[in-house]
Amino acid sequence: MNNRGEKRIGMIWWQVRRLRSENPSVRLSAVNRLALTYDPRVAGPLLGCLSDSDSHVRCAAASALGRLGDQTATARLKDLLVDLEPLVRRNAAEALGRLGWEPPTQRERTIYLVALGQWSEAAWPGDSAVEALMLALNTEWNEASLAAIAEELVFIGPLSRSRLLEHLQRPESGRQAQISKIAIASALGGVDEGNPLFDVLESALCHPLTLVGDAAVMALRKAQERGQGPTSQKLKVLVAKRGGRWDDVAAIGGEEALNALLGGIGERSHPATFSELSKIAQALGRTGSNRALHGLSRLLAMGDTYGREGTSQLHAAAVQATVSIGGVEAFDTLVDAWRNSCNFYRADAYPSGPEGYQLEYQKMLREGIQSLRLQLGPQVPESVEVTWRDRATWTATV
Repeated sequence: MNNRGEKRIGMIWWQVRRLRSENPSVRLSAVNRLALTYDPRVAGPLLGCLSDSDSHVRCAAASALGRLGDQTATARLKDLLVDLEPLVRRNAAEALGRLGWEPPTQRERTIYLVALGQWSEAAWPGDSAVEALMLALNTEWNEASLAAIAEELVFIGPLSRSRLLEHLQRPESGRQAQISKIAIASALGGVDEGNPLFDVLESALCHPLTLVGDAAVMALRKAQERGQGPTSQKLKVLVAKRGGRWDDVAAIGGEEALNALLGGIGERSHPATFSELSKIAQALGRTGSNRALHGLSRLLAMGDTYGREGTSQLHAAAVQATVSIGGVEAFDTLVDAWRNSCNFYRADAYPSGPEGYQLEYQKMLREGIQSLRLQLGPQVPESVEVTWRDRATWTATV
């Protein structure tokens, strides 16, 4: 053996030793160096790397074995077609292609095509392709790939759609789970199936992840553009609510709409802003329902949560909405708000002191009470005396 051959054997031996390193970067470097030798003697060590704990090492080893043309690697590479890492699956499939491997069964062909990212061809067999596509849906990170996978699953049939529904209902909230759920919800909007589809999207609309709910709204809007939007009152309310279109919720009317508006005040997946609560207050006023007064009384009782400007805007909207509903109960709601108007302002709430806004708020309430008194006439008293105790006893007449 000449000196050059000895150096080559020494280099291979050294790189094989590096494969035992605890550092995955060192192992990856060793795999890449061994791959560059194109020496059939490195196939054995590379085969062992297909089960490495690091996905980058598995990827590099699969590619290297495909370039070496070692047919003994076929069985091990087939196992990687269902690896949890998309890039490992793809590299294994490409390596098998270089080795001239042909899937002997339809099931293996589907798995092979999914690994290559050929979603349409993989979905062709129908229900038998669902498991392989679901694996991809649960592990892919590329948004375009996830959108394509979800669309194929949606169009396969009832079995695949039931699996998509299960996926939407899973509690995982990591990044991969979020983008896969968004892809599912968006894809469902392209199906011409009517109410069964809308039942699935309803679960997405109620999902705690805001992005998933937003995707479901977009999907339903796609259906509406085709003239196949939801016809049930409940789903129409959910779509409008999720989009923050509170006026549309009120316009739909009925108990579902009123429940959505009342729920919008305190049962939210994210903190409501004073601007949003003001819109809810206005929408409650448009319902004309006495039940809406329960929600408006809560808004009237809110203190300095949003600062002086925000609280003033919110209270003004709530007072106006209460007046627009009208009736004795509305009158009593504003009187109760007047009675409680000095109970929740802290001395440090505003730089100018609480008294300035307190007077502004009481002026709003007084104007609202007087407006209702003009509407109701003898049904309500001409004056109401309100007494409260803070550091002293206060009495006022409105």
